[in-house]
Amino acid sequence: MLFVFYAALYRFALIPRALAAFGLVAVVLQLAAVAMPLFGQGIVFLLLAPLGVSQLLLALWLIVKGVSRPVSRRCAPRRCADACRVPG
Repeated sequence: MLFVFYAALYRFALIPRALAAFGLVAVVLQLAAVAMPLFGQGIVFLLLAPLGVSQLLLALWLIVKGVSRPVSRRCAPRRCADACRVPG
């Protein structure tokens, strides 16, 4: 679920791509850490830490900067001024 979330953030560039890519790598590391007991190994808790860091960075980024809004193609600044002009 988090992989899809970070992939969507990366794909649509709602946050800086470096932050979204770090989140994707962190999710993969978490999956590897959680899957280790299936292969007879213990959980390496250091592999879980990057996901916590990425979640904190994402929260801070959204609090401080918010998400970037894409410019609508339908209403570019020049067209809006012409479309909103009242004839008279």
